[in-house]
Amino acid sequence: MKRVLASRTVSGLDCFSETNAIGRASLFPLERDLLEVIVTQALGGNEMWRRQIGHLQVRSRSFTDKTFLSRFLLADPTMVVMPFVANEVVSGWIRTELPGGAGSLDHVLYLERGTMVALEGMARNGELPAEIGQYRILNDRG
Repeated sequence: MKRVLASRTVSGLDCFSETNAIGRASLFPLERDLLEVIVTQALGGNEMWRRQIGHLQVRSRSFTDKTFLSRFLLADPTMVVMPFVANEVVSGWIRTELPGGAGSLDHVLYLERGTMVALEGMARNGELPAEIGQYRILNDRG
């Protein structure tokens, strides 16, 4: 049985979608939840990484029929995690489950020089939904 790490239902402009992303520099609830879970699962719950989340701004987002990529800027340079590894990709062994058989997404977080720089989501089967308003983030280790 997969353990639920986060679960949420949002509506309106908080739904994760390409349309709602236009002009939005703040994190969507889905992005924030994913970052929190990845910090806990893959980065040992390190408080320095957790604090960095509150200082991230979205520089850009791109969407395809199967993926999304959110690129971040760190608004406060004092939040860089030291000492740091030059470049790293972490997953936390998680996936986002969508309701009603709409599939699921895998995720990776890109780290560069002590900073979270991008979050990527990839549809496991099928396409990325046009809008994500309800989701569960699950531990994907058997």
